[in-house]
Amino acid sequence: MAEQPMKYYQEPVHVVGTTIFLTVLNIVLISLRFRVRSLQKLPLGLDDWIMIPALIMTMLLGIDIGYGVSRKALAYRTEVPPGSTGDLTFEVITDQILLSFKIGYMFNITFVLAIGFVKSSILLFYLRLFSIKNGKVRVILITLIIIVVMWTVAWLFESIFNCKLNFWAVQGTSQDLKNKCVDFSAADLTLCITDFVIDVAIIIFPIPLIWNLNASTRRKIATSGVFLLGIGTIATSLVRVVVVSKIVAIGLATDSDQVLTITAYVYWGMVETGIGILVACLPTLAFLFKDITFKSIMTATKRLFCKVHLNSTSLDNDSIQAQSLSNDIYQKKTSISTKSNLSSRPWMLATSGDDPMLDQDSYAMKDIINARESV
Repeated sequence: MAEQPMKYYQEPVHVVGTTIFLTVLNIVLISLRFRVRSLQKLPLGLDDWIMIPALIMTMLLGIDIGYGVSRKALAYRTEVPPGSTGDLTFEVITDQILLSFKIGYMFNITFVLAIGFVKSSILLFYLRLFSIKNGKVRVILITLIIIVVMWTVAWLFESIFNCKLNFWAVQGTSQDLKNKCVDFSAADLTLCITDFVIDVAIIIFPIPLIWNLNASTRRKIATSGVFLLGIGTIATSLVRVVVVSKIVAIGLATDSDQVLTITAYVYWGMVETGIGILVACLPTLAFLFKDITFKSIMTATKRLFCKVHLNSTSLDNDSIQAQSLSNDIYQKKTSISTKSNLSSRPWMLATSGDDPMLDQDSYAMKDIINARESV
């Protein structure tokens, strides 16, 4: 089997690092979501509570991926058994390939539940936010929620019974999967396409409603920006469509690395789920930043620079005062020393202008007089 080049999202460090980061981020986001509801003194709604099972499913996805990488069933090349003469993907079954298929099977079930909870939470939040005075909006939102629930249940059953009642086929070879199961690559592509379409509908839905609100244009743009951050979810959904399309094109070909193929599929599924939870929490978490505007940021920045400048000026003044005090002390010491010298030399004049010490000729004459008196 020819070696399939490894992408960055198929490398162990990147796969594990991204999984851990998204899991921790989602825990923090959902915790903050509940904290915001407490600060707002609002009761927790169904859109809040449903994020808990979404988080649990996401954590299970992370555990699934982490276990697979630790056992080299993900993010590693398919290992060819020593002395193997058969076709690895069709005739030879190894523990690595077997575990990789199991991880992919469990991932699909958990992923459908996780992403279904996230989509439902976003729509329930819309229902709380936009349908208070608009009956038509409420009907549309309830219809979308029913569609998402039916979509989730349908794909959950498809994932569980992909091989009908031949559950043992998941633990078999690639040939068993082809003969006993539905074409799972084509089914996964359909899942990704429908997932992408629903994401687009969910993200775009609130924009017209926001622009019909009685608010300033700046406020409408800011609010729309928060909701349009969901484009990140659309982008990851689109990436998954592209990745699965390539998997469908490759199929279970003998020259494809099955472990790396499954790695790419689960990686982008994890990314989509993690970003989905981020998007679902952002509108609620915006409450924490409601007082933060461009003007407030600029004001805070100016205050910071002014404080630094004042501290610097204060230090300079302290240095000047210390230098002045030092000069005063020096001058006092010099004055005392001068008076002491004058008292010890009564022949010296009181004024500095008549001081012979300042006149070299007078000082020399005094020495001559003293010499003559000693003789």
